[in-house]
Amino acid sequence: MRFYDNEEITNFVNLFVSVIICFPEVTTIKYDRDSDEIYFNFILKDVKSIKNIKKSLNAIDEALKGYHRLESTKHYEYGVKVKKTGEYAVLEVHRDMKSINRPEISFLIELFRTQFLDNLLMELVDQEQDSDYHWFFQDSHEAEFQQETNEVAPEKKRIKYDEKSIGNNILVCREEGKVLVFSNS
Repeated sequence: MRFYDNEEITNFVNLFVSVIICFPEVTTIKYDRDSDEIYFNFILKDVKSIKNIKKSLNAIDEALKGYHRLESTKHYEYGVKVKKTGEYAVLEVHRDMKSINRPEISFLIELFRTQFLDNLLMELVDQEQDSDYHWFFQDSHEAEFQQETNEVAPEKKRIKYDEKSIGNNILVCREEGKVLVFSNS
């Protein structure tokens, strides 16, 4: 079931790439076009007990409910799968793509960073690259501010590809400082 055109998918991919670059705690992002869900993966180290993870996930859920109350938006359910392997755990957070927005993505990632700070595996990010790269989608406030101050927005870094190269699943990950984008066709 595909409702998005090629330009929207291109925008999604650019958003995913900017999330991977700006948030080193997110190891991979997967987008399933058929289910219209986005998946964020976080890796935790030194995991002693699933019970502690579930306690932190409950705190994140409560904070998200509060966020949606403050924003006067409907609280959309999201899911988290925990896969534990020895001293590591992979948290796969999934959310529907239609209703998620940039501020919620930032808030969600910040919640995971805060709850799992000591256990979160992160790849070191080159500070120059991080400061040069901005979110792909700008908020309308930012655009208005730039118009008022006559500042020119830095050129947006965009990925472009032909329509045939986009499959049902898109995977974006970071490997040794590079962002890789995969898609099945």
